[in-house]
Amino acid sequence: MRILRHEFGENARAVVASFFTSYRQYLTQRAQETDPGIEHVRLELPERFKWGWWLRQVDKVLGTSLALSSRTVKRYTALADATLQIGGDNYTLDYGYPVAFMEIDQRVLALGRPLVLWGASVGPFDTDPRFQKRIADHLAQFDAILVREGRSDDILRRMGIEKNVSRTVDPAFVMDPVRPEAGKLGFDVPDGAVGLNLSPLMANYVTGSDLRKWIGTGAGILSAVLRTVERPIILVPHVTSDNPAVDDGALLREIRDALSETEKRRVCLAGESLSAAETKWLISKCAVFAGSRTHSTIAAISSGVPTLCFAYSTKARGLSELVYGSTDYCLEPQELTPEGVSTAVARLCANADAVRDHLRAVLPGLFEQCYYAGRVLRQAISRAFDA
Repeated sequence: MRILRHEFGENARAVVASFFTSYRQYLTQRAQETDPGIEHVRLELPERFKWGWWLRQVDKVLGTSLALSSRTVKRYTALADATLQIGGDNYTLDYGYPVAFMEIDQRVLALGRPLVLWGASVGPFDTDPRFQKRIADHLAQFDAILVREGRSDDILRRMGIEKNVSRTVDPAFVMDPVRPEAGKLGFDVPDGAVGLNLSPLMANYVTGSDLRKWIGTGAGILSAVLRTVERPIILVPHVTSDNPAVDDGALLREIRDALSETEKRRVCLAGESLSAAETKWLISKCAVFAGSRTHSTIAAISSGVPTLCFAYSTKARGLSELVYGSTDYCLEPQELTPEGVSTAVARLCANADAVRDHLRAVLPGLFEQCYYAGRVLRQAISRAFDA
């Protein structure tokens, strides 16, 4: 919204249509929204063979708008100047095939409205050549694709998609931090703390989807970091959900509970009621940060905090290359062991001054690239409405 208002003026508004794990989560999202220019609406993915699922199949075959999500997309697309697909890594295979998003795209395109993939990582799709051809044809129809790192740019070019692709930076880089109200954190931020984010998703890449084993590994990582760098730790949930399979907060509570009583006293756990902007403020107060959620690491990097990325996909590697020019501060899943993480955090602490100097030098250019996305969007809208 900050980028849109910078480009289009203070009256810029957005309807955010999202999939939620429950109706309660949707209501929570609406209640916590602080921007009066944003309206939230709910899309749904009905269970297979339920009534809504059948309506969705009919819509796909006949091009009708019978299902709730089809009607919602059609209604708001017709009112909008452009539709932005803003999920940072929806167009990858990290969470399965992105067919639900592709269906939304086709409805937007059928109405002749501008469609832009905004600040995203894309691919790779080469593990399924048939789908790679399908999604290449699909992405070629976008009015603009704004990729947030070079690896995605390279992937798209190898797929033959170049004309509608522009390099930019994840929009979260320019989100303003907001200090939480007194007492909301539940603790005073300790000096010199190591911020740490771990997600349940990493179990799929580190422990063969064994979440209990990942909790044990996480506790081992915390113990090793406490022992190696002798700094307090702040555990930062960045994705919260009713579904414990994706909820950082539930995972981090179990990891902290597995520590000794002495270790627990040196570990703070942030609550799950913080907004994204408040979470960014907390992360900005850490001396160094290490995280698995991409937007937790973006919150740190964009605040000038020396940051270590835990990788499982293109986006973390691409982000590290964008910021540092290498993957020196990016750990692969096989390196996410107590020894591997504690050694990398110790190295980051030792080099923290130099890393902070580097971030001060590169961040102004990255912020400018964020605002460049607004100019690309304006051009896409102009082309569409001039046609």
